[in-house]
Amino acid sequence: MALFDGSFSFEGMTQTSDEEAAAQVNRYGQRYEYKSEDGTTYLLTGIDKNSVLQKFLLSKRFKPEKGKYGFWRWCFQNISALWVFVLFWWKVFKEKSRTPKKYKELLNSCTPPWYPTHEMAQQIRRCVTGTGALVPIYDREAIFPQIQHLTAKEKAFLHEYGQPEALDVTNRLFSATEAQKKHIDELVRAGQMEIVMGSIASGSSRTSLDAAYLTNLERVVEGLPAVKFIFHFVDTNSEALRSARDSARFRGFSDDVVFTHHMRASQFFAYCEEHGLKLDILEEVGLIDYLKNRDRIRNFRGCLGILKAGGIFVTAHINRTVWGFSVKYRTGWPGLRRRRPADLRKHLVKAGAKSSNITLETMPACGAHTVAVVRNN
Repeated sequence: MALFDGSFSFEGMTQTSDEEAAAQVNRYGQRYEYKSEDGTTYLLTGIDKNSVLQKFLLSKRFKPEKGKYGFWRWCFQNISALWVFVLFWWKVFKEKSRTPKKYKELLNSCTPPWYPTHEMAQQIRRCVTGTGALVPIYDREAIFPQIQHLTAKEKAFLHEYGQPEALDVTNRLFSATEAQKKHIDELVRAGQMEIVMGSIASGSSRTSLDAAYLTNLERVVEGLPAVKFIFHFVDTNSEALRSARDSARFRGFSDDVVFTHHMRASQFFAYCEEHGLKLDILEEVGLIDYLKNRDRIRNFRGCLGILKAGGIFVTAHINRTVWGFSVKYRTGWPGLRRRRPADLRKHLVKAGAKSSNITLETMPACGAHTVAVVRNN
């Protein structure tokens, strides 16, 4: 198991030929170019010299710099968000088509004039509900502290995405990965050398892949045989599935242990029942933020039903914070349903989990996310 050295090639991916982007490879790390219906998206690698996992311990949790994001910054962010809010709903009123896709297009067309022009900021806004938005936020914590002289665009990007809710997105990555890594270690200590992992709405599959990667990296260093991991990625978006498969390749996992399922979560539950598939670990971080209460309880019930005895389910939801309005409209993030941390436990219990088997962690930057780990006993 070696760190990504840039020698791999990927089906459907080409190294960017854009001169400006290519000139910055050494600055931000290796990048590849995805062509999708939404346009060109540059994704940074998940494991390379600039990876957040190579710079920080999993147990680290980020907090905003004191005084940097106080009351007046919060006011400015919300005034900017209000500008987007008014313009967006004016456009909605004028439009005849009011589908979710159209709402997203309209919201993204209302970019604040003072929004950062840095390419990573533009990528986040353009890809806000998918993997493309997560990668720059995750890796900014590793990339930018290593750069001695920041450009004006880079400073503006850092100021925008150093706000507390963005830090908690990275904290959520650490928390979900750490929980899965701990369970993997527990299984390996018990003698289990083949572990089946699943990711529903696979934009968050990085947490599963990172936990598996770190496990085998440690074992290689110690001269021990690698654990065999089998991954099941589930998504209705083919781009997200392709990104998840490529992320697995970046981490040294061959295609024969990676299974992609282009389907809804409910269809995957039926698939597991039909094929007798049970998982040791299942993560679903991000999807339930878009579901109504009744639907998320039904979803949780299905997730718990495909776990092995003693397996764990890792999920998370977005909490109500004073930064919520700003983040939704400045970043162009439609469809979110924000809830209290207590609601996550309540809905898991209604889905059949024992309250004593649920561990919750609310992220410390501003309490924007709560991660739940549920043991299936």
